[in-house]
Amino acid sequence: MGKNTPERQVFIIDNLKIELDQITPEEEEVMDLAPAVAEEI
Repeated sequence: MGKNTPERQVFIIDNLKIELDQITPEEEEVMDLAPAVAEEI
């Protein structure tokens, strides 16, 4: 396999995309309750 040139590395980094997970209100509520449930265990 060939090595990426410095120019190619810059191109790759500049074109990276970040995907964020969307949290529904129901999932957010569950996450808010999680610490209280953990304390009970």
